[in-house]
Order: sequence, then structure tokens, then C-alpha cells
Amino acid sequence: MEKLYTVLIVGVMDRVSSILERLLEGKYQLLLADNMKRAFELLDSSEEINLILFDKGMPKEEALANVVILKSTEAYNRIPVMIHLDEADWEFENRAFACGVDDFSIHPLDSQILQKRVENLILKNLYMQERQEIAGEEKQDYQEIWMKQAPYGIAVYSVEEDVQIININESLCTMTGYTMQEFMELFSKNPLDIIVEKERKIFSERLFLQEEKRSRRFHLLHKNGRTVFISVVVRQMSSEGNVKQFYAIFTDLSLEKRSNRSLDKTLMELRYRAERDTLTGLYNRETFYKKVAGIVMEEPRKKYVIVFLNIDRFKVVNELFSKKTGDVLLVNMANLIMKKVSHSGVCSRFEADHFVLCLQKEFLENEFSFFEALFSGAGEWNPVNYPIQLHAGIYEIEDVSMPVDLMCDRAAMALEMVMGSYLQHYMYYNEEMKLSIMSEQNLINEMETALIEKQFKVFYQPIVDAQTKKIVSAEALVRWIHPERGLISPGYFIPAFEKNGFISKLDMYVCREVCAFLSEQIQLGRKVVPISINISRINFYNANLHEEIHNITKEYGISSELLKIEITESAYEDNPLDLVKAIKVFQHCGFKVLMDDFGSGYSSLNMLKDITIDILKIDMKFVSNMENSDRATNILLSIIRMAKSIDMQTVAEGVENKDQYEILAGMGCDCIQGYYFYKPMPQDEFVTVLQECSQKDTMVSEKKQSMVLIIDDEKFNRVIARD
Repeated sequence: MEKLYTVLIVGVMDRVSSILERLLEGKYQLLLADNMKRAFELLDSSEEINLILFDKGMPKEEALANVVILKSTEAYNRIPVMIHLDEADWEFENRAFACGVDDFSIHPLDSQILQKRVENLILKNLYMQERQEIAGEEKQDYQEIWMKQAPYGIAVYSVEEDVQIININESLCTMTGYTMQEFMELFSKNPLDIIVEKERKIFSERLFLQEEKRSRRFHLLHKNGRTVFISVVVRQMSSEGNVKQFYAIFTDLSLEKRSNRSLDKTLMELRYRAERDTLTGLYNRETFYKKVAGIVMEEPRKKYVIVFLNIDRFKVVNELFSKKTGDVLLVNMANLIMKKVSHSGVCSRFEADHFVLCLQKEFLENEFSFFEALFSGAGEWNPVNYPIQLHAGIYEIEDVSMPVDLMCDRAAMALEMVMGSYLQHYMYYNEEMKLSIMSEQNLINEMETALIEKQFKVFYQPIVDAQTKKIVSAEALVRWIHPERGLISPGYFIPAFEKNGFISKLDMYVCREVCAFLSEQIQLGRKVVPISINISRINFYNANLHEEIHNITKEYGISSELLKIEITESAYEDNPLDLVKAIKVFQHCGFKVLMDDFGSGYSSLNMLKDITIDILKIDMKFVSNMENSDRATNILLSIIRMAKSIDMQTVAEGVENKDQYEILAGMGCDCIQGYYFYKPMPQDEFVTVLQECSQKDTMVSEKKQSMVLIIDDEKFNRVIARD
């Protein structure tokens, strides 16, 4: 079994984080000491310690003082010593060598190099000890064997008035490229000639005249002109009169140096990747926060602004021209911005098409013409034949102690206020927005309490059959009835809850309230109709969504046919893969799925080829003023016909007058939802309406009417023929 040499590591503060221990474990028998008192206890009690290694847990100067104590103590002065440093420190290393330190390890560490250096140091020391113990006639024989087998360069020389070479080994010749005779002649003339010229003053001839053990690193001149980075240890062998005999051991450190350069390069690359956006090379979000915090704190008197940029309808570019083209556009834009502001600010790509800059306010004002051109999408940086425009939110930094992420949030809020505008491309954050934030925060602070106290009430808006006018279903809509502020608009609190994720809890609350209502009505023997609940796009990141809803219906004994799942088109834009999967699972469980607001986004038709929807809800904003527009009416007719051709029912929402209703009914739209028939109503009122409907055979007492839509070849006349 191969012998394990013993290494004592001094200054280990935390075993979990001890890098030296991890790198040497398994190769050496390790003894650990957190202080010098414990180190001396281990030195006294251990049979043999082959190396003492001072870890970073002990300050450098303290380690050096302890080395002096060790080297002045006869029992320990023959044990080699290494010190681990955070970084190279030539001044300290020179002093440490003078105190008897044998070698150093420099952070960062390569495990193989560290293990080899420790091994070399131990073996060198053992060789030297054995050499010193050999005397008489065995002396020359041992020296020859040792020099021949040693894996490192060895030179034996004597000093009287001049330096005289006695012997060198083949390893040293290989290291320098000289033959043995050439090297001995060169060394005899002037030993310093083998060292690069600029280092000769530092490593003078006195290196070879020291009686005490010495160690140095320097660059040796190879015969072919290149340099070899080496470490040399010199020890005195004997002294007879005025003649002193020394030997020097040379270790080639070039591999270590190349490895360190490679490691440094790798670390630089890793640091670059950790700090940068991989596509554009700009800072990522986290690095941007750090850089900006440093800049504004270092120069608090200067005025800085945060500029939050967004490319309008960037998803269209990816859809029409491919993602690769979209990436080219992003890279071009990043390069353009970096070239302009690199010396005057910090640039970042947060995600997708969101770019954030921190600039001096004066620079922004002086170069605003550049940004106006950028906002318009003009320039060679835009590689697509498509109108590109940008919008920006700008926040002036007033309090430098404010967290940078909050600064960016305020710039983003200003951006939201101007998004989609064709006339205004940028907006500054103002006090009104601040009040809006505070008001929104108040809602967020109260949302959990409101949920517990059931301040959120479910209203129901009936949906009627377009032909019979009977109520065939309803949509559940949440309203917040605040005890002090009264009715709070969903358009105000829903976006806030979507941003902070509370919407997930609110959706499940509404689902539970609807199921409880249906269960109660069934137990009372009353008429019920299927109810659709809205599921926020945020919920579709929850892989267990269908299971949670299915469990609620089972808890209340509700058939899945009585609960419909209503999703928005924007959910497909954000998360198409998870949405497609979720819809299939819902349908497998027996739920019908409705697509709300169809026609409000650019991907409507693209979406229908990917997912199978049961019911299509047409957003009437898509065809506003349809009763006065043949073009809008023809588009609506095409949508209804298309839906029927792929076996989807249609619901027109937002129907407000008789003309709209009659046109939709004549087109064959299945169901109608809107103020023309019913507004959203509280639960009690909805129950009353359903009870009244159940007592009638039909919704309308008038004679049943048939409607025919008449179209000629040239123009849609919107003529309804009645019986």
C-alpha cells in the first residue's frame, strides 16, 4: 500500500469551506489546526509530519511570525513550509523566503498542480534529509543515483572565491536545452547568465552564496532563446575550510504558469458570462443593479436618469421574420446604444426586448436627438421591412440610496403609461404615478384581509341563446366591495394582482365561491346553468392547476359540465406550450374551455391552429361600430363561419344595442353577452332572474321569429327579413 504523507494545515477556520482540504483530501493524510497552539500540539503528538501548510484563515504576517518560530526550533526546522495566498505578493514572498518559507500556493487553485507541488516539496525535503545523513564512501554513489533519478534539475557546485560546477543532471540539461558541457561552461563563466537580464539584479550572485536555505522563482534562459519559468531551492551540503559546497534543485513552473493563465482566462470568461446577456453582450439585470448602485453613490452630486426602453410589437417581428431576424435586430440595437453611451452610462438588456440604461441627465438632454431617432426605428440597425418604434419610461434619480430595482420599476411604470402610443414615445415618471403606486400598494396591503373577510363578491352576467333569448350560461365576474372605499373597479385591482401573483389565489377563491353557489342551488332544487370562471394567464405556470379546480368541483359535488374555464388570448402569447397542454387536460376532465377577447391580439388565427377551443368569445371592440360598417360586418361574419367550420360555438360579448344583436343573430352567432340583455348582477339578483326564466316556457312571449341575412354580390345590405 502506497504511503500517505502527512500534511498539517494551519489556519482552517471552517472545514466546510476549506479549499486546501478538499483539494488534498485522499492524496495525503491531513491534520487540521485552527490556531498555532493546536498546531504545536499536533506537531508534538504526531509520529511524522511531512509538510506544514498555512491556510488563508491565518493572516499573512501572523503566519510569517509563526514560520520564524518553527524554523528557529530544532525539532521542527527541517519540515518544509508553504503559505496559501489570495493573490501574488512579491514583496511579501521575498520576506517570507528570507524567513524560511519553502513555497507558496496562489488562489485560484488547480487541484493537480497543488497536489504535485506539495508532493515535490515533500520529496525534495526527504531527498535532502537522506543526502545529509549519508557520509563517507557512500556519498558519491548516492549523489549519482539521486541526480540520475530525480525528475527535476539538479546542480552541485562549490564556492570559494568563484563558483565552480561539480555536477549537473540530465533533467537540468533538458530543461535549458544545453548539453552538459555547454551548461557547465556557461555556468562557470557567470551563473547569472542563465537568468533573464531584467531579473539578474533581483536574483544576484548572493543567492548561490547563502548558507541558509533559500528559494526563488525566476525565468531561466533556454538555449533557443525562449524563457522557462522555474523555482530553485539552494542548500549548503558541506563546508571544508573556505570551500563551501551547495546543491540547487530546479523545478519547471512553466506548466503551472500556462495552467494559471488558462485558468485566469476561464475565470474571466465565466465572470463575463455571469455578468452579461449572452445575446447582446450588455450587462444583465443583476450586474446592472450593482454597477448603477456604485456609480450613483460614488458621484452623488451628479444627476442621473434611468431609461427603460421597449420595442413595440416585437413579437410580431419574430412571427413574421423569424426569431433569428429578431435576434439580429436586438444585437444591432444593443451595439448602437453601447457605441453611443458606453462612456457616459451603463447599458443592460433585462430580457426579451427590454433595455435599461443609466445615464447622466445632462448627457440625455444633449443627445436627445439620438434617442428620438432610435424611438422612431430609423436607421440601418433595423434589418426588417416593418415599422419599428420604441417607447421609453424615464426616471430621474433623486434619492441615491433608493434600491436600483425600485428605480427601474418606476421607469417601467412610466413606460407602461405611454406604451402603444403613436404620438408620444416617452414619458417621465411623475408624482401622479407615485400616488398611483402608493394607492396600488394600499390595495396590495389589504388584499389578504379582503380575501379572508370575503370582501370580494362574485357577480354574474347571463349569456343568452341568440335565437331563443333564453339564459343558457353565465360568466362569473369578481368585484371588490371595500368596507370604506366602496366598489373598487376590477380594472384597477386585477392588473396589480397579476403583477404580484395574488391573482392565483383570487381565481381559486372565485372558483370555490361559484361551486358553492351551484351546489346550494342544486340542493334547493332550483334552476342552474353552466358558469364560466376566468383563469388568469399567471395560473397556467401552475402544473397542478387542473387538479386544484377538479378537486374543488368534487368537494362540492359539481359536475364538470357546470363549470367552464375562460382564458384570454394573451395567455397563449405568454405561455403557448403550457396553455395547449392545460387546455387538453381540462377537456379530458370534462370542462369546456372558452377563449375570451378573441380578435384583440395579433396571434388570434395562429392560435386556433394550435389549440382546440370549445367556445370562441368574440371581442366586440374588434369590430366596433359594426352596425355602420360593411367591412367590419363582413369580417365578423367570416369569423363566425370559420368557427362553425371547426366545430366551435361562438359568443359575442359586449353587445349593447338591438342592431348589434339582430346582425349577430342573423349571422348565426350562437350566444350573446352584453348590456343589451343583462348587466353583471349580484348573486341574489341572478338567482331571481333564473327563477323567473324557469317559470316561463320561453324567454320571449312574442311569436318566434326566423331571421335571414341577405347578401348580394357587391355589397352587404344588412337587411333582415322577418316572418
